Amino acid sequence: MRQWDVIMVTITAEQIVAEPDAFIKQLEAGVEVVIVSNSESLARAIPTHAATGRPLYGSSSGKIVISSDFDAPLDDFAEYQ
Repeated sequence: MRQWDVIMVTITAEQIVAEPDAFIKQLEAGVEVVIVSNSESLARAIPTHAATGRPLYGSSSGKIVISSDFDAPLDDFAEYQ
């Protein structure tokens, strides 16, 4: 799963008390969990390994291209020159 692919589930506080292992397994799987009570959001649990992902140096190499005329004057501003 890429770090920008966020999977989110909603769980009630009562479900967490009844099945804490299921709650923890969701987080271990990288799922963001919204905790609700009485139809109101109480909290959002985010897996730490998903939130602290660090970019790898050079991972964007070759993906960004700068045009050779990127600093050429724009035709839209010709009347101001």
